[in-house]
Amino acid sequence: MSNSSEQLDDMVIQVFYCHRCNPPIYMKVKFNAKLANRRVAIICPYCGWKHPRTIRNGVVVDDRNGPDLDEIYVMKSACSTKNPLDGIKQIPHGQKDGVTIERSAFTDQFLKERWLEKAASERGEL
Repeated sequence: MSNSSEQLDDMVIQVFYCHRCNPPIYMKVKFNAKLANRRVAIICPYCGWKHPRTIRNGVVVDDRNGPDLDEIYVMKSACSTKNPLDGIKQIPHGQKDGVTIERSAFTDQFLKERWLEKAASERGEL
């Protein structure tokens, strides 16, 4: 596996709710799950409130006790007054949602040709 794929696999997106803001906002935070067994404080960009959390084995848990080790500052562009999870379809645990694309020589060749056309177009060769 390449380094870029490993880095993407290690990223976790977590939504935090800041009740101190008026109106309350949701913050979508992306961070590295390899921050295992660490205390962090998610900083609201509007009110500056620190939302302490613990990352245990790559999972964010709602453990708010203890000192904060790392501060994560959220960009305003990652905030919304609407919950970003509202539009996500809920599915039973263990079931997959989406479409599986079967790999074949045809689909591989088709996708390869489209990417080559896109690259040539961006270089001005088409």
